[in-house]
Amino acid sequence: MKVLKSIQDLLHLVYDLNLTHRVDDFLITDQDYAAQLDNSSNSRVTDEKLLVLQDEDELLISLYLAEELLSSLQENDPFEQLHDHNLGSFCTALEGVSHFVYLAWNASHDRSVSQLELELQAEVDKFVAIVYLANGQRGAIELQQLSNWLFRRCRFDSELKPDELQRYQAANSYASQFCSRLQHQPPGSRVHEFDFSELRRFYRKRHLDKLNECESTSLIKGP
Repeated sequence: MKVLKSIQDLLHLVYDLNLTHRVDDFLITDQDYAAQLDNSSNSRVTDEKLLVLQDEDELLISLYLAEELLSSLQENDPFEQLHDHNLGSFCTALEGVSHFVYLAWNASHDRSVSQLELELQAEVDKFVAIVYLANGQRGAIELQQLSNWLFRRCRFDSELKPDELQRYQAANSYASQFCSRLQHQPPGSRVHEFDFSELRRFYRKRHLDKLNECESTSLIKGP
């Protein structure tokens, strides 16, 4: 699908990745089939779900995205114009592609990945991708308002177990700290004018190093 390809291409650009695996080849849209593949302890009906099975030395991955979600993005392509009516769907699809790309990249480097890392990176990817597209489309976007929407006014699924809720809240908090520093740029700077080396360095950090990075006092200094 065009939008999923565009999302993966954007992540490749920002983080200087060159995965040979493409998300379209691992995509499923049948909810019943996704439910059969889901071996998680708290299976829920959602529009997006990364399904992973470790089989000896082989990692099996599928990305489920709801057919209705993909149809809405096909009709309102966020890469043509990102707006209020496709922003939520874009974030859901981006989260799934982010999970797939991050897991596949780490697997290609023989690195394990925690669920917290997956969620943290996806939250960062949402922030960067939204501002990147808005800037490229000459759209007006207020970074503090975006941060509030993504990190402070977000709502979590009421069906999450306590440990799952804690993980999502932690990922949200860490991403908020990281992205708040991305906002402190000289006047007129845009996300796609940042030194991508900072984002790429963060992407490649290990679990604890990433968390420490988020909690550090200075990542990208302002004027």
